[in-house]
Amino acid sequence: MLYLYADRRLSRLGSVPGKVLNLIPLSSKDDSIAVLITMHDCPDIRILTVSLGARDISSDMSLRAVDERFVLTSAAQFYGHLIIGSRNGFMEVFTAQDGAYTRIAEISPRSGGAITSIVPLPGQTGLSPISFLTTNRDGMYRIYELDMTDGQSPRARLLHETPPPFGPQIEDAWFCEEEGGGPAYLILTGFRSKDFIAWNETKREYIAVVDCGGAHRTFAHSKSARPDRIHFAFTKATKVYIHSQERPASRTLKPGSHGREVRAIASGAGYFATGSEDTTIRIWERLEDAEVSLGAPFRCVTSMNAHTTGLQCLRWCGERLLSSGGNEDLFIWRVSRLPAGLAVSCEAIFRDKSPVGDLRITDMDVCADEEEDSGALRVTMAFSNSVFKTYRYEPPAPGGEGKFEVLARGEYTGACFTQVRSLGRREGAALPDVLTASTDGYIALWTPVGESYATTSVARIHQSSIKALDLRTVGEGAGYVVTTGGDDNALAVTWLTPDSEGMGALTVSGRTIVRSAHAAAINGVVGLTGGNRVVSVSNDQRVKVWEVSGDVSGGKPPTVRLVEDMYSGVSDACAVEYLGCTGEVVVGGVGTEIWRVDT
Repeated sequence: MLYLYADRRLSRLGSVPGKVLNLIPLSSKDDSIAVLITMHDCPDIRILTVSLGARDISSDMSLRAVDERFVLTSAAQFYGHLIIGSRNGFMEVFTAQDGAYTRIAEISPRSGGAITSIVPLPGQTGLSPISFLTTNRDGMYRIYELDMTDGQSPRARLLHETPPPFGPQIEDAWFCEEEGGGPAYLILTGFRSKDFIAWNETKREYIAVVDCGGAHRTFAHSKSARPDRIHFAFTKATKVYIHSQERPASRTLKPGSHGREVRAIASGAGYFATGSEDTTIRIWERLEDAEVSLGAPFRCVTSMNAHTTGLQCLRWCGERLLSSGGNEDLFIWRVSRLPAGLAVSCEAIFRDKSPVGDLRITDMDVCADEEEDSGALRVTMAFSNSVFKTYRYEPPAPGGEGKFEVLARGEYTGACFTQVRSLGRREGAALPDVLTASTDGYIALWTPVGESYATTSVARIHQSSIKALDLRTVGEGAGYVVTTGGDDNALAVTWLTPDSEGMGALTVSGRTIVRSAHAAAINGVVGLTGGNRVVSVSNDQRVKVWEVSGDVSGGKPPTVRLVEDMYSGVSDACAVEYLGCTGEVVVGGVGTEIWRVDT
C-alpha cells in the first residue's frame, strides 16, 4: 500500500503488486512529487508521479530494458535524465522520450560495492556534459562526467575518486550552503564501526558522531539546507532513538594540514600540492585576504592517500599531478575544474617495478611529449639504487590503463640520486640531456646513447649529499643556472654552458659556493620567476633570499649576495616552492607558511 502524508493529512494512494523494497524520491515540485519504487520478487521498476492537490497518482511509468540481474539500490533524476545504481556498482542512464524512459548508456563499476546515492553537482546549467556524484559501500565517493554530444554515443568519464576519513559504509551525500550564501558544502554520511558519521567534506570537519550500534540498524536522517544541522533516528533494543543538533558540539579554531612533516611541494593549475610523511597528498587553494580570519591563508580542496610510504616528490604538468614515494610507487593524478570545486582521479599507476619493489623514487622530472598530441608525457625518475630511467607515458584509453614505456636508463656509482632534471635536446638526439645530483656531493651531466645514458661531465659541488636543486634556463641556448643546497650547510650556484667546440655538450663554466649559508642542512631552494633571486630553507628555521649576478657566458663565476634573512615558524623545513600565480613562496615542514618575497 502507498500513502501520502501532506498538510497534516494521511491519504491512501493505491497499491503495488509486491512488497516495497525501495521508495526513492526523484523530484519535487509545488504541485507534485515523483518517486521510484522497486518490489520484492517483481522485476518492474516503476516511477510514480503523485499530484499533491488531487492527492492521487497522476502518472505511472515502468522502466524498460533494465538488465534482470540489476538490483537497484539508488536513483536520481536531473536535467531530463534518470540514473540508477545497483548493488554491484553498475549504473544505467535513461532519458525521457515520448512519455517513456529509454536506456542510453551503461557505466561499468569501479568496484563491487553498492551505489548508495546519486547526486547532481551544483552550479550546472543542464547542458552537456553534466556531472554527478555517487557514494559507494567500498569506502569511496566518485564524480562522473556524462558527455552526451549530439550525434555521438553518451560517454561517462571518472573525474574524482577519493575516500573520506570514515567508511567503508558511505550511505548518502548532498550539497548545501550556509546562510548568507557562499560555497556549496558537500555533506557525506555513513558508518565507521558502531558510529554514525556526518562529515563536511568541503571543510573537512565532523558534523556529528553518534554511537548507534553500526550500519545494520534501521536508521533515517534528514538532509538539512544548513551544513551543521542533522537529525538522525535509529532503532535499538525495540526502541527508537533520535539525535538532533543545530550545530556541532565543537568547532575548529584553526584547521591543520598534515599529521607529519611536509616533504614535497609543487605548484600548478592555480593550486599547490603538498606531500607528507603521513603518506597523504593535499591540494590547496590560496584564499583572498578578505576570506582569511582565524584560519590559514589557504584552504585544502581535496586530499589523496594512495601512497603507503612518505612522499618523496611532487610534480605538476598541465592538468596532471605526479607523486612518488617508497616501494617504487608513482601515481599520475588528473585534476579537473568543476563549478562545484576541484576533482581528482588516479589516471595511472607505475607498474614497471624491480623484482623486490623496495626502492624509493627520490625525484622525477616531467614534461609533455612535444612529438605527440595525445597527452603523452616524458617522465625521468631517479631511484635509490643509483639508477635513473626515462619513460614515455601514454594516457589510458576509455576503460584501460595508462602505459609506461622505458626509453633509456643511466647508472651511477654507489651514491644514491637525490635530484634529476631534464635539459635541452641536442640536435639529432632522441632524448634530452639529463642533470643529476647525488649523495656524494657531485652533479653529473648525461647524454642519451641509444637506450642508455652516458656521462659527459661530473663536478663536485658539495662535501656531502645534495639535498635541494633549482634549475633555471638563461636565454636561448645560453645555458643554465643551477642552485643547490647541501647537507654541508652550503649554498652553491653553478653555471652550465655549451662547450666551445659547438657540439652542444654542456660543461660547468663557473661556480660559487657560500659556505655556512645556513646553520644546518639546506633542504630546499627555489628560484623566483622574473628575477635573479633564490630562496633557501633549512633546519635552522631561517628563510633566506639570495641575489645571483654575473654573466653566464662571461667565463667568470657568479656572485651571490644575501638579501634577506628571516625567521620561520616552520621547523624541519623540507621543501619550498614558488607560487607563480601570486608571486609568493610556500615553505613546508612541520607546518606550512606563505611568504611574500620581492623579486
